[in-house]
Amino acid sequence: MDELTELTKLGLTKGEIRIYEALLELGETTRTKLAKKSGVSPSKIYDVTNRLL
Repeated sequence: MDELTELTKLGLTKGEIRIYEALLELGETTRTKLAKKSGVSPSKIYDVTNRLL
């Protein structure tokens, strides 16, 4: 997947990439839905999204 490679080159972690892609699909959403879609633990969602800002 070229997008994964490019995002990794930008310094994003796998978790950040999964959340980023899930947000692109879901748009405005809840932490629970984002966790389900991305596969990232709900307890880590806030930490990871803060790193994306």
